[in-house]
Order: sequence, then structure tokens, then C-alpha cells
Amino acid sequence: FLYLHVNKMERGGKHDLYSIRARFKVPFGLFVAHASGWKPNDVIQDIIKKLEREVLKKHSKMEDIKRSRKQKYRYT
Repeated sequence: FLYLHVNKMERGGKHDLYSIRARFKVPFGLFVAHASGWKPNDVIQDIIKKLEREVLKKHSKMEDIKRSRKQKYRYT
């Protein structure tokens, strides 16, 4: 599941400030990201990049654990 919470803060000028929080739930974890900016598209892209980085980090840790378990049992 992907949950997005969008807050639009009016500054009284031409542009509004957007604050977006995201939660991404997968079977192997929960990932959370937050970003803010003047253009909502740029903010969402930033959040997607942050979530992607965290998922890849977690995936590589899981792969390292699997690899170490295989090596442990291979030589015994």
C-alpha cells in the first residue's frame, strides 16, 4: 500500500508550499518519506526517489543476510 498525505500551505503570494508525507508498506517492511516544496510534481518525485533508495538499501541488506547464511551452511 502507498499512502500519501498532502498539506497545502497558502503563503498569500503567487505560490503555495506543499508538504507531502508518504508511507509505503510491503511484506518486508514499512518505509516513510517526507518532502516539501513549491511544485507538487517535484515534491512527489523527491519522495519517490527517497522511498526507492530506502527499499533498495533494505533489499541489499536482506540479500547480504541470505548470502551469508548460504555460505555458513555450505562449508559445514
